[in-house]
Amino acid sequence: METERGVPNILGGGTMGVSLLFFAVAVADFFGVLHAPLFASIYAVFGVITASLGVILVRLT
Repeated sequence: METERGVPNILGGGTMGVSLLFFAVAVADFFGVLHAPLFASIYAVFGVITASLGVILVRLT
């Protein structure tokens, strides 16, 4: 994961982890396991945005 410009890869991996967290909250809220303050679709949209940002950061190097 570390390259010559390692910072974008580290940030990309971190944002991918955050996007997985958003997706997990969205699925748990959708199935009623968790009562989240926002709708499940909002967490899914946050997950997609964060995942795309992570892919962009990883592809920079």
